[in-house]
Amino acid sequence: MAVLMPFRAEVASSNQPGGGSGYTIAPNADSDTPVCYFRTEDGKLLDLGNLCGQTERNTRSATTQAADVKRLLATNQCPGCNLSGANLTNANLEFANLVKANLTGANISGATLVGANLNEANLANADLRGAKLNGARMIGANLNGANLVNANLLGANLIKANLNGVKLDAARMPDGTIHN
Repeated sequence: MAVLMPFRAEVASSNQPGGGSGYTIAPNADSDTPVCYFRTEDGKLLDLGNLCGQTERNTRSATTQAADVKRLLATNQCPGCNLSGANLTNANLEFANLVKANLTGANISGATLVGANLNEANLANADLRGAKLNGARMIGANLNGANLVNANLLGANLIKANLNGVKLDAARMPDGTIHN
């Protein structure tokens, strides 16, 4: 039995079996959008927004976010974009412009961000495991709670970056040392 509840700014899942239900796959919503969904056994999110009173504004936010992801992947330019919760696994974002972008909770694991400009970007709780961030500019970036296990930060500029709660196991630090 699945319990349906609206949530705000949190990820919710019920791990209930699903699939074949006729519901659409849920887009990732921005952090102030109520989300109503459940996660199937295969990891898909089924959108139950109509049952929970999801508004037209919420749909527009998800559409705008999808357009931002598409633009980033096509041009490597997306300053100030909302990419929260986006799946950018293994993406080639070499020299991307992501100044002040919102990447909260995004999956950027294995991505190439060599020379990327992430100044003042919000990467709180982002998954950057194994990401290549060599020479990336991250001045004033918020990396609170981010996972940088096995990431390569050689030559990255982390001046004034928020590194509270960052996981750095086996990460190559800006000075070339390996974090233990």
